[in-house]
Amino acid sequence: MDRRHRITLVALGAATVACALVAANLPQPTSETSAGAPVVAAPSASPRSTEAPAPGPTAPPLDVQPATPVPPSNGEIPDAAADPAPAPAPAPTVAPAPAPAPAPAVPRTTTEVEHLPTDPVVMPADPPPAPLATLPPEAVSAAKALVPGFPDSLTLLAGSTVVSSSLDSDGPVVHATVDATTTESPQSVVEYFQSAFAKLDLAGSPLPAAGSDTGMVFARADSSVTLTVSPTAAGAAYSLFAVLTVAQ
Repeated sequence: MDRRHRITLVALGAATVACALVAANLPQPTSETSAGAPVVAAPSASPRSTEAPAPGPTAPPLDVQPATPVPPSNGEIPDAAADPAPAPAPAPTVAPAPAPAPAPAVPRTTTEVEHLPTDPVVMPADPPPAPLATLPPEAVSAAKALVPGFPDSLTLLAGSTVVSSSLDSDGPVVHATVDATTTESPQSVVEYFQSAFAKLDLAGSPLPAAGSDTGMVFARADSSVTLTVSPTAAGAAYSLFAVLTVAQ
């Protein structure tokens, strides 16, 4: 060891001894007996040492105690955030929903079964047509006039002149004939009887005729009337031959 090191060690030893003497002469702290505070003992004097203390961090004074936080008197722990909670935002206004549109009509499917009545519906039968004639007492004929009992259903065209008429029967069927003339045209005669017989449910259809004559038949299930019209210099001549069911 060189001389410089020896001098350094001697200086360190002297400093250590001086510190120990100063610490021994300091007044000793009194011990506290109150609850919760530890008793601090006075540092004891260390013997003289020729070795220097190991370097280290400086310790705080032994008589300094850390401050102890005092809890609140009511036992509640204060909230770290002292600010009041923010007020809730107002709820948005929602417009009422529109009323639903009526559902479109759904077509019926083939799997649906209709409830039919157990008893078939019977429609009432149509009443029988009114009779077009009555049974004459005997066969009669007349010239230039209608025979007594001539059927009212065979109403002649107004202004007609009767040439001849006849009436007879065959069981429940009456045969009535009439020949007449008129100053009306053949077309007017046909149109008149078409309208008159349509009211008696006698449907008309044309018949073949000779020359310039016009023939038509008006019929229904129980009766028929044949019309023949011929043109004349003064107008037209026509004849009716009727086969009518009589009233029972």
